[in-house]
Amino acid sequence: MYITTHNISDFYRYESFRTVHTPLNPIEDLICWISGLNSTEYNSDILRKIHNFQDKTEIKESSKNITLFANNAIGLIEQAYSGPQEVSYLPLYYSILNLSKIYIITAGLRNKLTENRYHGAKYDPNQSHQKVTINEHIEIKLNGMLPLFYFILTGKNLYNITRKINLSEIYPYIPSISHEYSHALNEPSPIRQVQLHIHGGENNKFRIVANLYENDHPNAFDKKYLKLLSGFKSNSNGIIYTSKNIIAKNKDEARRKFISVLRTYLIYEPIINPSNSTIDSFLTPINNKRLLLPEEIPIWFTFFHLSNVVRYNPELLYKLKDTKYWPMLLALRKHTILRFLILFWSNFHRSHFCLYSG
Repeated sequence: MYITTHNISDFYRYESFRTVHTPLNPIEDLICWISGLNSTEYNSDILRKIHNFQDKTEIKESSKNITLFANNAIGLIEQAYSGPQEVSYLPLYYSILNLSKIYIITAGLRNKLTENRYHGAKYDPNQSHQKVTINEHIEIKLNGMLPLFYFILTGKNLYNITRKINLSEIYPYIPSISHEYSHALNEPSPIRQVQLHIHGGENNKFRIVANLYENDHPNAFDKKYLKLLSGFKSNSNGIIYTSKNIIAKNKDEARRKFISVLRTYLIYEPIINPSNSTIDSFLTPINNKRLLLPEEIPIWFTFFHLSNVVRYNPELLYKLKDTKYWPMLLALRKHTILRFLILFWSNFHRSHFCLYSG
């Protein structure tokens, strides 16, 4: 396994980027890395050096909690993959829940975990079904893990944005199953490829130039649906978007200033050129709802829903096995879990990781 950093994009979700090549199964590698959080010394170093924790008591308690939640998460993943596929969504959701708690700890909100013990969402197994679809909904609660997780990712209050989430508006925003989604629904995925670069320098003026790639989605070039580009202006054909100018001494200072206002949490997984491992573009959602969609949020909703279907509505689960959605749901088990593990590891280290075999 080795790391390369030969990338030409000016922006990632976090300030740095690491591409990791592995000859093994990437999920096994992520499980190995996260199992390493059993070391409180390692956790303490990360909290001090990367998350700027200062208080010794808080570092000690946070490190212990990280170890606990990481061990739970790994044990649940291993349990999920050692049993039947149909019920794996239940332990996989609880693995995601435990890793979400580590997000909250590293955000400095460990004290909020006690008062937000509940999920923060509710599933009603008695929703009516004229036919078997993924068109169920989840009710959002005022408090709990989901609203807290959403807050630390976006800075927004989820309960004030929406009280109900329809799953048909969530599944399309999971890139790791975009092929299966498009195949099952016969419609383009609402996720598009975009490239961001810093231009300028004359008179210390800099701007971001966003280049949009070709896309079949009907709203792919509509600014209202591109929340990452909020505040940008488009050219006549809508393919190039430009930010306002800022004043900076150099490109690095300009980048730091842009990061403070750019919604980098809407930067999804990167597009990698396998021939030279360079990154010059990434994915972002096409969405005009008030609900913001960092990549973790659709994954969280989806596994919360399916875990509740396993527990409270097994009849629906077994009906789904005979539908066009089943290949998509099966792909979630590993492709999407791998993606969440990478997102977690990236957040823990505040560096945009990309792990792939090669």
